[in-house]
Amino acid sequence: MIVQIPKVESLEGGLPSNLKHMSLCNCLKLIASLKRAWGANPSLEFLFIGRLDVEYHPEEDLLPQALISLEISDCPNVKRLD
Repeated sequence: MIVQIPKVESLEGGLPSNLKHMSLCNCLKLIASLKRAWGANPSLEFLFIGRLDVEYHPEEDLLPQALISLEISDCPNVKRLD
């Protein structure tokens, strides 16, 4: 779980390939940098994104292929996937 680090822009070394669960809250800059890493992650099954107060567009083609559950909470400006 990564919470309340709005100024962090990236994780050095990227995401572990065996990561199955990820929760991100109030980490807009980090989320922006991780979008491409999510799509390339073969194991990420559960993703929670919370507390974003800017317009956010989850991009369907950048979501992990193994994703079972996507939860978005307290993000009033999120746009829906078509």
